[in-house]
Formats: sequence, C-alpha cells, structure tokens
Amino acid sequence: MKKKLVVALVFLLCLTTFVFAACGKTAVAEVKAKGDFFTETDGVFTATVTGDVAEVDILGNLEVNEGFTLKLYSDKELTAAVEGNAKLNVGVNTFYVNAEPTGKGEAKSYTVRITREAVYKITFKDGDTVIKEVTVSAGQKVAESEVTEPVKQGYTFAGWKDFDFNTAPVSDMTVVAQWKANTDTPYVVQHYKQNANKDGYDLVSAVTENLTGTTDATVTATPKVGGDFAGFVVNNDLSVMSGKVAADGSLVLKVYYDIAQIAYEVKVYVENTNNNDYSLDGSLGKTLYADDGEKITYTPDSMTGFEVDADRSKLEIKVNGEKPNDNVVNVYYKRVRTQVSFKQTADDPSPDTRTAKYGVGLVGEDGTAVTAPAFSGEPSDPANEFYWANEGTAVEADFTTMTENAVTVVKKERVAVYNIDFDLNLESDLFKDGYSIEITEDGVPIEITGNKTEYNRATRWNLP
Repeated sequence: MKKKLVVALVFLLCLTTFVFAACGKTAVAEVKAKGDFFTETDGVFTATVTGDVAEVDILGNLEVNEGFTLKLYSDKELTAAVEGNAKLNVGVNTFYVNAEPTGKGEAKSYTVRITREAVYKITFKDGDTVIKEVTVSAGQKVAESEVTEPVKQGYTFAGWKDFDFNTAPVSDMTVVAQWKANTDTPYVVQHYKQNANKDGYDLVSAVTENLTGTTDATVTATPKVGGDFAGFVVNNDLSVMSGKVAADGSLVLKVYYDIAQIAYEVKVYVENTNNNDYSLDGSLGKTLYADDGEKITYTPDSMTGFEVDADRSKLEIKVNGEKPNDNVVNVYYKRVRTQVSFKQTADDPSPDTRTAKYGVGLVGEDGTAVTAPAFSGEPSDPANEFYWANEGTAVEADFTTMTENAVTVVKKERVAVYNIDFDLNLESDLFKDGYSIEITEDGVPIEITGNKTEYNRATRWNLP
C-alpha cells in the first residue's frame, strides 16, 4: 500500500512539472501563403498582378498558426495600419504583415511586395471622334476584336496608322484611322439649253450623265458639241463646270448652253485722197455678234466730212454659221463734195465753179487735185496779194474742210507776207564761218528787211 502511494506521488510530481514546463514556454508565429497568390522566400512574400488590378486582399491570401492574428501595415514601423484591401500603384508596392499573439508569444513581421504591372491606354480615333479606348498592362496586346472598325461614307477603312495588334504597346498611344477614297462615288452632270425666247433654260434630261469618281477629287464636266447642241455655246457664267466628288454622292455639275452668237465682220472702206477709189481702213473695222440666221441691218457710224456710199455699201446680211466668210458688212465712206462758186467781185454774175473734196481740196471729176480759178486784175498795191475768202467774211477759205453742199467765195486783197526758209545744210555756224546770203529775183538783188532769226543750219526772214 505504501509502495503504491509513493508511485502515485511520483507520477503527480512529474505531471505537475510537465504542466508547469508547458505553460511557461513562449509561442512562435508561423505565417504561410494561402493558395498560390504569393511566393514566399526568406520570409518575404511576393506577387505580380496585371495593370488592371488596383487592389488586393493581402491578409486573405495568408494564414498564421493558432494563437496569432495578422495585421497589415503600409510602413515598416507598423504605425500606418491598412484596413481592408491594399491599394496598388503601378510598380512595386511594399506592405508589412505583423503576426500578433492572442496570448503568450512573440509578434513577428513579414514583408509583402506586390508588383503591379504598367498600364497603357490606347485611344483609337477617327479625326476628332474617339472610337475606342483600351487599357492594357505591360506586355499585354490589344485584342483586335475589341476595336470596332469605323465607317466613313465614300471611303474604305484602311487600318489604324502605325499600330500592330500583334505587338504589345510600350506606352500610352493615340491611334488614328486610315482611309482610302472610293473610286466609284457617284456624281451627276446635267445639261441645260437656252429656250427660243432666251428667257430661261430647259434641262435636257436625255443626256444627263450619271458618273462615278474618286471621293473628294475634283472632276470637270465635258460640254456637249454637235448634234442637238449644234448652234449652242456654253455660258460659263451660269455653268458649274467642276467640283469635288461629295462622299454622299450629292455633287451635281450643271452646264448651261446659250443659243450661239455668230461673229460677223464690219469692213470699212474710205475714199482715197488722190482719186475716186476706196481703200480698206482696218482701224475702223470691227467684229460683232448675232444669232445664227438673224437678219442684220447695220447702221454705220457718223464721220465728219464723210457720207455713206449707199451704192457700194452692203449693210444688210443674214448671219450664217455654216458660211462664216459670207458674214461681212461692207461700209464705203465717200468724202463730202462741196460746190464752190468763185466770185471775182461781190456782184459777179457768172462765177467760176469748182468741186472741193473733204480732206483734199479742189478736185476734178476724176478726184485728182486742181487749182482755183486765176484772179482777175492786179492788186491795188504791189505789196498786196489776192486770196479767196468765204463770202461775207475776211476769213480765207479752206477747201479741205468744207462739208456744205455749196459755198461761195469772193476774191479779197491783203498785204502779202512771205515766209522763206533757207536750209543750207551746213555743219558749222553760217555767219561765224564767213558766209553771206543774197536773194535775187530775175538777177536783181532783193533787199532783206525785217526780223531775222538765226539757226545753226537755217535762217528765216519775214519779208514785206
């Protein structure tokens, strides 16, 4: 009995020692990755996420042994606690997990490094319109199926400029659409003819052209010639001959045609000065226009000293577009003739007559120049001379400018004044070289009086 009691006491002593030993030992934290999110190396947990991952439940991906709880901090000093999910920036994000004992034990901290890959925004645009914005992480390609091809009227989409869907972007990018102009964009050319009254234009629908061209390219209409458009000319002021092919096919070119104006020529012939014939004066001619088949009666211009020779002139024509050489108006201008009566005295009952031709003077029947009748008698003084004056005046008659039907001139007397020009054609001064002038009449020297003007090569005297 005593032996059993000793054994029991020894057993109780050992048990007590064991209990006390167990109760006095310090617990150690052990943190492990839960699942495959983290990789642990020497107490550092690491992970890499794509750029579209903005936050992570770090504590949810870790586990700790019994007697400890985990808390997350953003600083090594464990002063800035992180509640909930950890927010991630692009690049390496460092956090600290502290395993804190719930009873006896020592706290232990662990480093957590999560790398968030770079994020790139790719903007697809057509002009100023954003078609699609796509965000990808570094190394990630843009799925071509994510970007819808744009549509543009009159053009065919030709891809995205300088972008390859098979290559991962390395930065933010703005990509623009490329287009190829369609070559079969429709446009219309209409033709309008002037009506017979010339007060409007009618569409000739039978010749309307439905054409195609390259979008936004400039096209030009081709005017119609011949056939139904013979005798018509394009009115460039009204016509819209060219324009850019509109993407929506709305371009309409319009060609307006006027009833053709045919040129006809006016030729002017002027009577000669030395005979009764006529010569063409090109400076007086002109080119005019009229409708094909139109009858023209030309009205000649008025010219002082001339009258139209109706017998020779052709003032009426019918314009013929097929015979342009026949479209000529001929105008003949005859010089005005004036019958001049020459009176030797104011009451001369039978004066001589001559014909004065405008621009020429006195002429005969053949148009050649003739002289005035000789004066009868002698001047009352040797220093005087006779001249023909317009009747009723002392003004000397000018036979070259007469335009009246008839004119009477009367013999008048006046002091004779002679202007004599001497052109000796000398290379040196006349008087300085010792030359002298002598004027004779029938071998008798004539005395020179009056004013003398000296020139280098000529000398003029006003003689009484």
